[in-house]
Amino acid sequence: MLQALLLTGLMPFEYQVVPVSLSAVAGMCWAGAISAAGARTGTLPAAVTRLGRAIVIGLPVAVGAFGVGFLVTVVFDVSWAWAAGGIPGAVVWTMFPAWTLLVGLRR
Repeated sequence: MLQALLLTGLMPFEYQVVPVSLSAVAGMCWAGAISAAGARTGTLPAAVTRLGRAIVIGLPVAVGAFGVGFLVTVVFDVSWAWAAGGIPGAVVWTMFPAWTLLVGLRR
């Protein structure tokens, strides 16, 4: 829905950052919950459940690292610190589609 609002010009990009970010976090939490349930019931392979757990563990780490990087950028005027703080988030962001692919390929 957010993409349609962006493409039609009904919602500018700067207003979509927060809802899209929250949606991504919700999706990653969902992947972690599905992985936990799949591990408990034995319906998902171990690789899928491990990756789902890694996503859920990495998510607060990524948010914290970005927060620290953003704070360092604002307080100490280190222009690259927010980007360095975003690296864990980029890793977690990449793990989510990998998890989805593994779920689709499971046997």
